[in-house]
Parts: sequence; C-alpha cells; structure tokens
Amino acid sequence: MEEKIIIEGGSSLQGTIQISGAKNTALKLIAAALLTKEPVILKNVPRLSDIELMVKAIEILGARIEWLDEHILKIQAEKITSYKIPEEIVSQMRASFVILGPLLARFRKAIIANPGGCKIGARPVNRHIEGFENLGAKVLFVEGYYHINGSQMKAGEFTFSKNTHTGTENLILGSVLTSGTTLIKNAAEEPEIDDLIDFLNKMGAKIKREGNRQIAIEGVNELFGTEHTVMPDRNEAATFAIAAAVTGGKIFLQGAQAKDLVAFLNKIEKVGVAYQANPNGIHVWRKNGENLNPIEIETRPHPGFMTDWHPPFTVLLSQVNGESTVHETVMDKRFGYVRQLQKMGAKIEFYNPHHFDPQEYNFNLEDEEKGSFHAIKIFGPAPLFGTKLEMLDLRAGATVALAALAARGISEISGVAHIRRGYEKFVERLQGIGANIKMVEKG
Repeated sequence: MEEKIIIEGGSSLQGTIQISGAKNTALKLIAAALLTKEPVILKNVPRLSDIELMVKAIEILGARIEWLDEHILKIQAEKITSYKIPEEIVSQMRASFVILGPLLARFRKAIIANPGGCKIGARPVNRHIEGFENLGAKVLFVEGYYHINGSQMKAGEFTFSKNTHTGTENLILGSVLTSGTTLIKNAAEEPEIDDLIDFLNKMGAKIKREGNRQIAIEGVNELFGTEHTVMPDRNEAATFAIAAAVTGGKIFLQGAQAKDLVAFLNKIEKVGVAYQANPNGIHVWRKNGENLNPIEIETRPHPGFMTDWHPPFTVLLSQVNGESTVHETVMDKRFGYVRQLQKMGAKIEFYNPHHFDPQEYNFNLEDEEKGSFHAIKIFGPAPLFGTKLEMLDLRAGATVALAALAARGISEISGVAHIRRGYEKFVERLQGIGANIKMVEKG
C-alpha cells in the first residue's frame, strides 16, 4: 500500500538528532568491498532503500552479506560468479555505477547498464568511461549496456574535464590494483571521497592527495579485509539544521562534523541563524526576535556550497526579509521542488544570471532544453500554508517536508519513497523532537 506523510506545521522543534552514517560514503564502501576476498565490516551504515539496492547488487555478483547489528554490515566477496550489473538495479540508483571500478580492478571485465537514479538531470557517466578508456579499457555500448574489457588497463594520468564526485571514486577504485602510479587530475575534493580513500588505505592501498585537486594511486597486488566506521551524513545534518531554523527551534546535531559543513554553516550564520560546534556535534537555533537576512547562494563543488543543500535552504530563504538568490551551477534541472513551495505561498521567480561564463557550469549546457533556468529569486518573508504536496526526488522530498513544518495548517505529502532513499526513520526522528508528523496509508 502506498503511503503519505501528514504534517501539521507550527511546532518549534527542540532536542537531539543523531546524524546517520553518510549514504554517499556507505554506498561506495559497499562496492569497494568487492576488491578483496577477505571479510569487510562496515559500521554506522544507514538503513536506507538505496543501501538495500547496493547490497542486492553485490549479492547478485556473488558476495555474501550479513547484518551483524542494525547498522553493522559484514561483506565477503570471496567468490564472484557474475560481472554484470542489471538494468533493474542501475536504473533505480545511479550510484551503483561505481561497482564498475572494483570489477575492473579485480577481474578486468564488467557489464553494466546505463544509469538512471534520481531524475534530476544529465549527471553524465561519460566522464567515468573516458577515464577508464584513457587507462586502457576497451568499451562497447550495446543495447543499453556498457561492455568493458580492462585486460589492457595500466597506470596512467587522467584529467577530468569537469568536477565529478562519483567519477573520481570510480577511477580510484578501478586503479588501486593496477601496477604503477596512476594520477587523477581535477579530482573531486568531497570529504566522502577522503573517507573512501581512508577505507582503501586500511585495506592496504596506497592512495594520497597531492594538493591542487590531484590524487596519486600507487597500485598494490592485493587488498585485505578491514573494519571501518562510515562518516556522518552532511546532507542529513544540513536538513535538520534547516528544520531548527524554519521552526524557531533548537536542535543538537549529534555526530555532525563542522569541518565538513563550513560552506553551509557560513551561510546560515549570514542569514542570522546561530550555531555552536563542539567535538560531539553542532547546536543550531533561531535567535528570538531577530530578523533573518537575505543572501546570495551559488552552488559549487566542495569546498563550495553543496548542490544538495540548496533546495532545503530555499525554504529558509522564503522566510527572510528581502530578496535572496540561488544560482545552481553544479546540477541541471534542480528546481523541480519550486512549484511545490509556490503552491504553499512562497514567492519565487526563475531567472538566468547575466555575465556568467557557461564553462563555469559543471553540467553540459548544450544538453539543456531551451528555456531552462539555472537560478531563482526568493522574496520574503512569505507565509506558507499547508496543502497537498509531492516529493519529486530525494532532496526535494526533504524540502517540502521542511516547508510543511514551517507552514500554517496541515500538509499531505505523497511520493514518500524518495525520502526513504536518503533519510533513515525520517518521520520517527522528527516526532522525537516535537514535530506533528505521521505516516499513513493512502486511501
């Protein structure tokens, strides 16, 4: 039976939220476990539908899986019986494409479907493919599948044309068992990649950042089993921080690491939301009686303002005094949530910035539909009112839920499968800090 979320807004959220392990790290660590025959134990693994899909994907290949506890996963890929990742997996979650790297590293061959995942935009995998071809892989594309032969792969040097988080991870995973030193230039700098590097080095890899967006991988003969604790989820921390701000509450984000949230924390501080970080987490609260300030946001790859943060942040900007702007340069088609906020009363206009170098966009403008917009203006404060809403993708799902928490009246939200992709026990945890929220079956 399909479900929906019912939220009655107006409650000030107070309390502690334990930040889950980072989904975007856990997915890659699960794939990386294919690089060794020995057992790998991952701790702080979030229980999400995307995680279950990745587990299913490596089980299809022959890996053995055991949940030792609610958030502790044991993986052993001693015997791999298949090298094909089917369309049914890849179409549901683009991150499964990162299995390509471990398969090429360990077995020198792979067959993988063309990705789908969140229908946000192009997010091309051609950058992954170009990287592997540059290192000697032979690639054929037949009836929706990439057939990749890595028998001639060797260490080399590759420069990504644009920033690619998952592409960087895939090339690291694909090069770690290749003799010689591979250099990845214009490599992405996200902390999730550093967590993957830390994990691989525990397994016996020799990987290091050399500054100026360059990663050096000295190939080793084999990797070994290890234990690793997944880093905290930056997106989850940002979402619950916004929940505190838009409801006039105070939330302690237990486990959140301020060093990974610098760009986000700088922006909420400029808006007028207070925070205090300590080694155990971050306190976030709305100052009593103080007006919130309009700001300009331009998304950028790390260490810039993360693209995933901008939809939830727009809810906060709808409540500030004056005109704010959000310019999306990392991902195309990121504004699907705006219509939902407008239904609630938010005053938002689309526009395209003038005098902006098209090369600065991280996506391919030539792939864009005519009339596409890359920025919005938000005019506040605008009172929000509960209504029927839809979660269109993962971050948009959290966005409409935040708006409903800040709104007057009751909101009814469909499409809740999206929220399960990236937020564990979303409803229950919000209930625990005072939200009037429940999950019900759709009639």
